[in-house]
Amino acid sequence: VFFMDLSDKLSIITEKPKFYSALINDFLQADSMPMLEFNTKKYLREISYTSKTSNEKRAGRIVHNVQSAIAEQINEPINVQTLAQHLQISPNYLSAIFKAETGIRLTEYITNVKMQEATRLLCETDKNIIEISGLLGYDNSNYFSRLFKKHYGVNPSSYRLLIHQAK
Repeated sequence: VFFMDLSDKLSIITEKPKFYSALINDFLQADSMPMLEFNTKKYLREISYTSKTSNEKRAGRIVHNVQSAIAEQINEPINVQTLAQHLQISPNYLSAIFKAETGIRLTEYITNVKMQEATRLLCETDKNIIEISGLLGYDNSNYFSRLFKKHYGVNPSSYRLLIHQAK
């Protein structure tokens, strides 16, 4: 994380060599304290704006990486702690970034993705509920069924029956 932050901040320098050249030039040519103070404030505002933009890009990258990791690891138990560990950031920071960027909690997103995959498997395969729960990284098929029912209002078997009747 430290190196990602440092990399983002250093990219400001490499992206804006003219900016830093002008900054040094203005500092060297300042002939009074008020002029030096004015230049300092001007450049600090610019750096702050650029840093904020870099942080927003970083947050977007983190969310994208999390979404990719969830899609790739759909068949494994996934939680905020393992995702944060994978990205080498704190679970609280990851949760806050994800919520700020997407508007939903990370745990909700994980459940939504797994439940969407469950509906696909129920519709497109003949696998039983125990197999499907295992394929989605749930060790306990009863827990999976309760979660599915909470999410869709019906248990997985009833959902499959309703889908097949509708066809």
